[in-house]
Amino acid sequence: MEIIALAGQPAVKKGDTVRKGDVLIKGIAPDIAPTSPNQPAQSAPITTPPQLVKASGIVKARVWYESSIYTRARSYTKPCPNGGIASFLSNLH
Repeated sequence: MEIIALAGQPAVKKGDTVRKGDVLIKGIAPDIAPTSPNQPAQSAPITTPPQLVKASGIVKARVWYESSIYTRARSYTKPCPNGGIASFLSNLH
């Protein structure tokens, strides 16, 4: 899976398995601390409440489908040219 978050933060990472209804991109703006070469280093980061955004992005993923088919099998016997009898099963009717 590959996620490009245009707005918000990815909630899953590449290789994660997800199910229908899972959140892939959170609607929280990423924390970007402004840095300037003229500012002295701060000992403690300044915390601000998270900014909520409308999450959007591009998601590429592989999708697996599973199915099961049940059918009756018929048993057939057929004489062989050497005089024996061959038995086999067939799903074709």
